[in-house]
Amino acid sequence: MSYRAQNFLSPHHDGSDLYVSNSAPHIGERVELKIRVPKGDNARKIWVRLFHDGEPRTFKLKKGKSTLFETWWSVSIEVLNLVTHYRFLLE
Repeated sequence: MSYRAQNFLSPHHDGSDLYVSNSAPHIGERVELKIRVPKGDNARKIWVRLFHDGEPRTFKLKKGKSTLFETWWSVSIEVLNLVTHYRFLLE
C-alpha cells in the first residue's frame, strides 16, 4: 500500500478497517474509532461527536501508539443506531 505525501501532513481518518474496528457492528456492540495525527500537529486533545438515539454526545479519545511520523488516537463507542455519523474535533 502506498500513501500520498499529503496524508502525512494532516490528521487522517477514512472509515476503513484501519480506522474502524468493525465496519458492520450490531446494535449494542462496541467499536473502536482511530485517527492518525502527524507529529507536526499540536493536537493536545481529540474528541469525537456523534448521535446516540438522536442526542449529540462527545467522547474524548486517548493517545496511543506513536512513531517518528505520527501518533494514533482512539476511542471505544457503543453502537446504538443502525447508522452512526461522527466527526472529530482536534483541540
